[in-house]
Amino acid sequence: MQSTSIESNNFDSLSQKYSIKKSFYDSELLKQIILELDQKSINQRMKEYYLSFLKMNGFYALHDLLDSQIDYDQFKERVILEIRTNKTLIIPSVFEHPDYQKKHQENHKKEVNKKIRAYFGVRYIEPKQFKPLMSVLRKLHNKKRINEAEKAFLLTEKDENGESYFNYYNIYTQYHLIEGSYYLDEYKKHKNIWKLINASGHFRKAKEPEEVKEYLETVDKKRLSSLKIESAYFTTYGGVNRDLGNLSQALEFAHTAHSKREDDYRPCTLLGAIYFDLEDIEKGQEWFTKAKLLGADDHAFISEIKGIYLKASKEYQIKLENYFKYENKDIFNWITSQKKKQKSKSKNAYSSDELK
Repeated sequence: MQSTSIESNNFDSLSQKYSIKKSFYDSELLKQIILELDQKSINQRMKEYYLSFLKMNGFYALHDLLDSQIDYDQFKERVILEIRTNKTLIIPSVFEHPDYQKKHQENHKKEVNKKIRAYFGVRYIEPKQFKPLMSVLRKLHNKKRINEAEKAFLLTEKDENGESYFNYYNIYTQYHLIEGSYYLDEYKKHKNIWKLINASGHFRKAKEPEEVKEYLETVDKKRLSSLKIESAYFTTYGGVNRDLGNLSQALEFAHTAHSKREDDYRPCTLLGAIYFDLEDIEKGQEWFTKAKLLGADDHAFISEIKGIYLKASKEYQIKLENYFKYENKDIFNWITSQKKKQKSKSKNAYSSDELK
C-alpha cells in the first residue's frame, strides 16, 4: 500500500509546486491533500472535507484543481493572484468530517429502527433475522407493498415466544391496509370488479371496511358477468355490512351469494358467522358445518368464534361456553384460558386500587 505521509525533504518541492507558504508547513491536513493530489490518489470519501478546508482558507485555485475544474497550467496562472492574510489555517467543523457524518447516519438509522420496532411492537430480534426483518418493517412503515417472499418471511419467521411476525397486530393491519389501498386504486383506474373484491377483503382484515363500502354500493350490477363474480361480490359486500353492524343487510347479501354458488364455502362461512352474531347458535353451527364440507379450513371457523366470543355479552359468552364444552374441545379450552386471563386482570386491578 502506498504511503500517505510526506518526508520533510520532499515537502519543499511539493509546497513550491502548489504554492504553499512556509508558514503553513505544519498543517498535516494540507500536506495530506497535496500528497494525494500529486499522486492522483484522492481519498474520495474525504474529498468533500478537503474541498471545504481549502475553500475556508482561501486556497481557491487549489480547491478548483482538486475539484477538476481547472488543470495545472490554469492553476499556476490563478494561484499568483491569490493573497492570503490569515496566518493560521481554519479547520472545518468536525460535523463536516466524513467519519462523523457516517457515525451520525448510523446513529440516525438506529433511532429510526428503534421507532419502527416500537410501532410494530417488535422487541428482541435474533441477529440472523435482524437485517431482513428490518428491511420489511421499513417498507411497511413507509406504506410500501412487500413482495411474496417478504410476506412468506413474516409468516414463517418467529419471535422468541414462537409467534409469527405476520401475526403481530400492527404488522398484520399495516400489510392489509397497504394491499387494500393498492387494489382500490387499481379498481378506480380500471373498474375491474375483482380488484374491488380484493380491496374489500384486505380492508376488512385491517378492520377498515368503511373504506370500500361506498364503492361496493355504487357497483353497476350489470357488470357482474358471471355467477362466480356475483357470489364473490355479495359475499364481500355482506361481510362489510356485518363488520359495520348491519346484520340484517349482511344476512340478505350472504344468502344471495349462496344462491349464486351453492358449492362455494365462503358464503356459508359468512352465514355461519352472522347467525352466531345473532345468537342463533344452532343455525350458525349448521352453516359452518356446510362450509367445512365444502372445503373451508377449520381454523377460519375457530377464528370467527373467538372474535364473536370476545365481543359478546357475558350472558352470551356463558351460552357459547356451555355449547362448545361438548361440541369443540379446542374452542372450549380457549374460552377457559380467556376467563383465567380476565380473572387475573381483575385481581391485579383490585390489588392496585387497594394500594392507592
